[in-house]
Amino acid sequence: MRSIDFPEDGGSYVTIHGGALLSEIVEALASHGKEGVTGGCDCTGFTGPMVGGGHGWLQGQYGLMADSLLTARVVLANGTAISVSDKQHPDLFWALKGAGHNFGIVASFTYRIFDPPEHAGFAHARYIFTQDKLEDVFSAVNEWIRATDRPVELTQYGVIAFNPEIDTNPVVIVLIYWQGAAIPQGDLDPFDALKPFSGVTMHVDLLGANANTCPAYYGPVCEEGMSHETFPVDLDEWNPQNLRSVWEIYASLPSVLNNSVVLLEGFATNRVHEIHVESTSYAIRMSNLLAAPLFNYPPNNETLDRMVIELGKRVRAMLLHGTGLKLNAYFNYAHGDEGRRAVYGYEPWRLEKLRRLKKIYDPRGRFNFFEPIEV
Repeated sequence: MRSIDFPEDGGSYVTIHGGALLSEIVEALASHGKEGVTGGCDCTGFTGPMVGGGHGWLQGQYGLMADSLLTARVVLANGTAISVSDKQHPDLFWALKGAGHNFGIVASFTYRIFDPPEHAGFAHARYIFTQDKLEDVFSAVNEWIRATDRPVELTQYGVIAFNPEIDTNPVVIVLIYWQGAAIPQGDLDPFDALKPFSGVTMHVDLLGANANTCPAYYGPVCEEGMSHETFPVDLDEWNPQNLRSVWEIYASLPSVLNNSVVLLEGFATNRVHEIHVESTSYAIRMSNLLAAPLFNYPPNNETLDRMVIELGKRVRAMLLHGTGLKLNAYFNYAHGDEGRRAVYGYEPWRLEKLRRLKKIYDPRGRFNFFEPIEV
């Protein structure tokens, strides 16, 4: 269930079996001189993030992970296995691209892959700023987001995290990735001008990119035996005042929560936005950013559980404060209390269509494990 099969003719697709880990896919593609849209967390499976939409590296060029799904072999609640594509069971194929966990087990699937450019991997810059630069940092990042000609190669990733070697308060980390040999100096100048505590440049592959953003296989986000809770919010741009309020909440956390971070994801969206919003069940295609407060803490502690839920809801509300946006929650990070419309879309037709398909493919709710479509 974890194998990865490449076509003998070296074609533009690969067959992935449902149990394969994301890190295994990245390594297999690289070993065959190929690349594809892959998520940012090594220790998850590959299939689960994909059927939840799937943000990831290279989405600026190729779209979401779900957009690279070509065919799937799905085991239904009644025990039968069917082939699903844009020609076979096309409505179910649509549903798999964003709400797929509701309808069956994806045993295997074919996935679009690509030849990498001449300079594979990413030129990478890592800046660390003390908290007094927070507003200036994200005001600079907003200039990229607002640009009508943002390069597909450019990804920004921010992290609010604890680093006691630098400051007793949380620091602000800015990670810049450029698919190619070097980041254009003009993209680095605004951050150099802010006089960071430190700044380094290097070249990394996809697994190296994941390591730098926290979710490496052996990093704290993937650590077994820990509790992890996220409270995601999709946004159009960063609100520096709201981020300051979020920083203040994190600065006041008890030490037992000091492995917690705020992931501020700004993957390129060029191709994601070009694909028609009604073409997949993933509903929040047109947003620009994903903020993900992530709390990591010792398990089996109901007091901490309650504290984290209260804190997470406060941070989520603060990220939305004054934006005029409804809560849109990326399924793969969802906490579970957001409500179906926040996850699957506010247009009435979306949930109506998903409910209709649920009645056909899973009428008894065998796959109602998390954020289920209710019929």
